[in-house]
Amino acid sequence: MAQNNPADFRIEDGTLISYVGTDATVSIPSSVKRIGPDAFKDNKTLEKVATPYKLVRIGNRAFHGCDKLKEVLIPGALFRRVNLRKIFSDPDKIYFRFYASNGLEAEFDDSDYGEDWDNLLAENDEAQSVRVGKVSGASTLLMEVTEESEYSEETEQESVSFRPLPDDVAEQPLETLREKIDACAPKVLPPEELTIERKRELLNLTDFLIDETTLVKYIGEGERAEVPDFIKTIGANAFSNSTIKRVVLPEGLHTISSAAFAWCEQLEEIQFPSTLKMIDEVAFANCSSLKEIVLPEGLEFIGAGAFHACSSAEKAILPSTLTTLSRRVFDFCVSLKEVIIPDSITAIQDGVFSHCESLKSIHLPDGISRISNWAFADCTSLTDFNFPASLEEICDVAFLNCASLKRIDIPATVTKLGRQCFVGCKGLILISAPSALRSQIESGRVFRGIGDVEVDYND
Repeated sequence: MAQNNPADFRIEDGTLISYVGTDATVSIPSSVKRIGPDAFKDNKTLEKVATPYKLVRIGNRAFHGCDKLKEVLIPGALFRRVNLRKIFSDPDKIYFRFYASNGLEAEFDDSDYGEDWDNLLAENDEAQSVRVGKVSGASTLLMEVTEESEYSEETEQESVSFRPLPDDVAEQPLETLREKIDACAPKVLPPEELTIERKRELLNLTDFLIDETTLVKYIGEGERAEVPDFIKTIGANAFSNSTIKRVVLPEGLHTISSAAFAWCEQLEEIQFPSTLKMIDEVAFANCSSLKEIVLPEGLEFIGAGAFHACSSAEKAILPSTLTTLSRRVFDFCVSLKEVIIPDSITAIQDGVFSHCESLKSIHLPDGISRISNWAFADCTSLTDFNFPASLEEICDVAFLNCASLKRIDIPATVTKLGRQCFVGCKGLILISAPSALRSQIESGRVFRGIGDVEVDYND
């Protein structure tokens, strides 16, 4: 395909003001971030147009009166946000193709440019009615990339030669067409090590915004998502607040960033890959439908509050490659009954299991020297608990209101009991403790409010 004449484009500060050329196929320069109102209005020769992958806004009537226009390449996320009928005269006759990545160095442009720019939907029912093209004359409208396609570093876009798809493909139902034409989008941005086939597939994944190997945002609407196998990082807030129920993460993924799945209240199941190394803070906070948390061997770090308020989770299995449980990792997991903590854990940070009111039994491995503040506070069902022989300190309110504890055996290695660390443990019958702690215990600040209890001091 011949390159368009740059003089045909009037561009000011990243906005395409107008196009005055007569080419049938137009590739808008990559420097364009916005297409202004009326930019292509009444162009009678335009048949196909490729917008830049970093496009953030399209003005009203931009393509009105373009009677021959039959194919548009557009960022998938922008497509979901615009009112197509304000931009195109008859979007039902246009076949829309998508970029899955839109550059992502800037958010979509919601600035107030006046009524002519008012193209974003408050409710996008109208736009959704024409999504992925209500294609007419499909045998001539559906196109694929030929082997003669060339990539231009200067424009960050590919020169594309088109040919019709075979009739047997063009006549298939729309649901299967999307699977058949995954090679139609230009190859931009994907990592160099990917095959040509995977590069083309990447740019047609309209459920995801992808920046190289980072999944930046999930924009799908289905109940199940299978993350592409070249993704290495799930970005911050990538799935947050979505209605997803099941997620399959690929082998090769190493990082789940902060709040990646936060407030996914319908998420029931997630499969973690063996390559995962890091789950950052509040990554799964408030995933209130998640039933089980089974983390893979090889995981090295879980951030603060990573599974905060996963209120339906009954079981958590931690890998032997973890050394620390960060603050509030499982706090308010009110249904949690079983936790398997590996011998590799050497620190229990603040509030790790606080308010886990269904937790009855937990075994702490040797090697732990400190149980931090609020670690097991309000674990009201906890009855079976061991203190490791390496323990040196039980911190403030560590076991506050653990009312089902009946006996505690504090090892001789413990030299410090924090304030109110056992206050509210009303079920205690027997306390075994080293004599060195007598003054701390008899001061009343450690066990206050638990009534009569026998204390057996070990000499």
